[in-house]
Amino acid sequence: MHRYGSLISALAGALFLWAAGADVYAQSAWRDPFGTDASVASAPHMPWQSSLPLPTVGAPVVNGELGRNQLLSLPELTEFALRNNPRTRQAWLAARAAAAGVGIEKADLLPQVSAGYGVTRSQQVGNAGAEVPWQTRFGPSVSLSYVLFDFGVSAYQVESSEYRLLSANLAHNRVLQDVIFQVEQAYYRLLGNDALVRVNGQSLKNAATALEAAQKRRESGLATVADVYRAETQVAQSQLNLTRSAGELEKSRGQLASVVGLPVNVAISVQPLQQPPQIIEMTTGISELLEKAKSSRPDLVAAEAQVRAAQATANAVARAGLPSIEVNGGGAHTLFNDNRPSVSSYSIGLAVR
Repeated sequence: MHRYGSLISALAGALFLWAAGADVYAQSAWRDPFGTDASVASAPHMPWQSSLPLPTVGAPVVNGELGRNQLLSLPELTEFALRNNPRTRQAWLAARAAAAGVGIEKADLLPQVSAGYGVTRSQQVGNAGAEVPWQTRFGPSVSLSYVLFDFGVSAYQVESSEYRLLSANLAHNRVLQDVIFQVEQAYYRLLGNDALVRVNGQSLKNAATALEAAQKRRESGLATVADVYRAETQVAQSQLNLTRSAGELEKSRGQLASVVGLPVNVAISVQPLQQPPQIIEMTTGISELLEKAKSSRPDLVAAEAQVRAAQATANAVARAGLPSIEVNGGGAHTLFNDNRPSVSSYSIGLAVR
C-alpha cells in the first residue's frame, strides 16, 4: 500500500511539473508566437550573432571618371563629388520617394474601379424526388465608387504629402551645399598640409646644416658640446614636425577622397593655387543676413515645410472620424450553360460612411 502511495505521489508531482511547464510554454508562445526573441541577443550585455551568412558589401558605384594621374582642380573635384557622394544620392532618392508619396495620395482622389469574372455551379433540390440538372452561371462584373465629400480629409492628405516633398527637395539642396563646402574644406586642407610638409622639410634641411656647422665649430674649438646638443635637438624637433605634417597630409588626402565618393586609399593629386584666394569684405549687417537666411537657407525652409506637413496631417486625422459621402455603381452580365437568355444588371446609389 505504501508503494502505491509513493507511485501516486510521483505521478502527481510529474503531472504538476508538466502542467507548470505547459503553462510557461503556453505563456511564452502567446507572448512570442513566431519566436522573434531568438532573432536578437539573449541579454543586453551579450553581442548578437547571426545564424546565417551576412550579406557582402559591394563596391561603390562610381559615376564618371576621375583622372588619377593628373592634377585635379577644385571644380573637377566638386562636380565628381556631387555625382558620387552617397549623401547626394540618398537625398535625391528620398525626394523621389516623397514625390511618389504625392502620387499615392492623389490617386485616392480618383474613382475606385474593380472588375471580376465569376463562375457559379449549383443544383437545386427537386420536388418529389425529381432530379434537377446542374446549372452553371458565369459572367463579368464591374463596380465603381467615388468619394464626393469627406470634409477635406483627402485634400489635407495631399497637402501634407506636397509639403513633405517640398521638405525633401530642400533637404536635397542643402546636402548639395554641404558636399560642396566639404570638398572645399578638404581641398584647401590638403593644400595647406602639403605646404606645411614643404616648409617642415626645408626646416629640417636648415637644422641639419646648422648641426653640421655646430659640429665643425666644436672641432675648431669655437663651440661647446652644448651648442651641438641644441642643434641635434633642433634636428630631432624638425624631423618630428615633418613626420607629423606628412601624416596630416595623407589624412587630408584620404578625407578628400572620401568626400568625393572614393575609397580613402585612392591617392588624389590636386592643382596648387596659382594665386591667393580673393577675400571679399563683408558690408552686410548680421541682422540683414539673418533675415535673408530665413527665406533662402534650404534647411530652415525645409523645417517650416515639415511643420506645415504636420499641421495638414493633424487636420486630416481630426476629420477622419466624420462621415463621407460616396457614389457607388456597378454592372454585371450573367450567362448560363443552357439555352436560357443572359441577364444584365446595373446599380447606382449614394452611401454615407
